[in-house]
Amino acid sequence: MQTHNWDDLRFFLALVRGENLDSAARLLKVDESTVRRRIAGLERRFGVPLFERNGAVARTTRAGALLLQPAELIEEAIAAAETKIAIGGKSVAGTVRVGAPDGIGSLVLAPALARLRDEMPDMVIELVTLPRPADISKREVDIVLLLERPETGRHKIRKLQPVSLHFYVSRTYLRTHPPIESLSDLSGHRILGYDPDSDYAEAAIRRLLDMGIAPDGGFICSSVFAQARAAAGGGGIALLPDYIVEPGLDLVPVLPNEISVILDLWLLTHADVASRARVRAVANVISRACSKLAIQ
Repeated sequence: MQTHNWDDLRFFLALVRGENLDSAARLLKVDESTVRRRIAGLERRFGVPLFERNGAVARTTRAGALLLQPAELIEEAIAAAETKIAIGGKSVAGTVRVGAPDGIGSLVLAPALARLRDEMPDMVIELVTLPRPADISKREVDIVLLLERPETGRHKIRKLQPVSLHFYVSRTYLRTHPPIESLSDLSGHRILGYDPDSDYAEAAIRRLLDMGIAPDGGFICSSVFAQARAAAGGGGIALLPDYIVEPGLDLVPVLPNEISVILDLWLLTHADVASRARVRAVANVISRACSKLAIQ
């Protein structure tokens, strides 16, 4: 088999994670035609289709599924090499404090940052997961993930893979309440609310209000995990990031084509520490981990 270009595999992974050409193009900061052309070239070289299309949605074929894990291993190996080159092969020590929304911090960052200690055992990584963002301007953290871009501040900023949110509800709730087949059917249903100071309240609930959809005010909490559990327990409909909805929760999407909220995700590094090797290493790991957040 002829040698394949790693850059082609980047396009493959972006389409797997984005599930459509537009999302992949936004992730890679190119146009859709470039994504389409690179995927077509990769499929020609392998001699088999890697994706099957159902409307705008692209799903991996059996051959594409077989390619996924090797492509991710190559991605990890290259990223690890880049980190080692960036620090010049030196031993890196010191503390890096990271702030992130509770869902992303717990499910996405925690495993990746814990693994980083295998490569850099002299580092101390402190992960702060709170419903509201830590204040990087006051040096509460060295790095913070935000769902809205700040207008000012002494920091370096990097745009990451966006986060997609949809309405989810339990099958139990659907069996005991009127069917939901259109936006108008939401009237009278219980829509769970976020605490006004939580990450998702400012960014996501505002988008729902623009669509004329409002929480009923009967149940409000700050944690995305609590929202998911409340919905899974039959308490109502919750607006949840897709990455948090695991099969064991027994949640199903509600009107996914009509209600879809896409939030940009931003990585901020305080300007005073942005050039330090340990901070760069952590920021790169975070960027790689968040690149796997699929847009649905």
